[in-house]
Amino acid sequence: MRTAFLLGAGFNVDAAAEVGYNANASYPLTRDLLKPCFGRAALPTGLSVEDLFGRALDERNLEPIRVLSELLMDADGDVAFQLRHGAGRDDNAYLMFLRHFQATHFLTFNYDSLVEILLLSLGRWRPDDGFGPPVKIELPLCPPSLPDRSTNLVLHLHGSLCVYPEKYRLVPGPTRNYEMLVTRGEPLFAFDPEAIGCCFFPFQAALPKGRYHHLDERIIAPIPNKAQGIANVFVTEVYRRAAEVLQQVDLLVVVGYRFSPYDRYSYEPLVGRSSPRRILIVAPDASDLAKRLRTEYPALNWDSAPYTFSKWVRAGYPSV
Repeated sequence: MRTAFLLGAGFNVDAAAEVGYNANASYPLTRDLLKPCFGRAALPTGLSVEDLFGRALDERNLEPIRVLSELLMDADGDVAFQLRHGAGRDDNAYLMFLRHFQATHFLTFNYDSLVEILLLSLGRWRPDDGFGPPVKIELPLCPPSLPDRSTNLVLHLHGSLCVYPEKYRLVPGPTRNYEMLVTRGEPLFAFDPEAIGCCFFPFQAALPKGRYHHLDERIIAPIPNKAQGIANVFVTEVYRRAAEVLQQVDLLVVVGYRFSPYDRYSYEPLVGRSSPRRILIVAPDASDLAKRLRTEYPALNWDSAPYTFSKWVRAGYPSV
């Protein structure tokens, strides 16, 4: 059976526990962001966390999204780095999962790099082709042996903290020692893992030719209306590749994604058009989610596996 995976924030929830007491960071869920991003212990009446991010961006306050980006980078640099192959925890649920599903692709609404870091450690992914669109990279003069190409794609539907578009390029100007900034015919995507570069050894950041893009500019913020963000040039290309993947599979396994009404612009192109006929939801509340989605999308066969990710893996992938 040809299978693809769609990952949400719930996919990452068990990662810190798989590391154990040595984990100094963790991947946050939306509900965990109130205190670090907004300094609040509880939501204001009638508002969601997405509403708070939306208000902050409307007020040109980038601090909440900057804090979120740093939390995810910290988790990648700590948790993902300790879970990777060769780090002494090869029996963790994430590596077990990736070894079991070797010839599949991963669509993700997450901004972090957990899946890429682990696949790179297994020799099945590299950043120049593994994000879907071609991405510019740098390598040292004498790199170690590397796979020629990625076996698995990791398609970041809301953007990646490690990829940014270069929409402009420098060309010689009319006078000596003068260059002009002009728009590219097609954008170039560049790899920049910032503080977690060690997780992607030997791949290095591609130095920007034009304006530097900060972390908060590389992703679609978790706001109520993501329609404008989905028009982002990198995200547009990722959605195109995701549609191609879904046309070729029989089963889409959705892990830890809640199909929130706030995300309708994000998931509608996937489940409403080119998706496979059967979709399996893996989450503790999977039964309730499947019941709701059968009403909203009756043409699809919705199944459920009510497990956390790690329990589903260790139970032997029920319903697949």
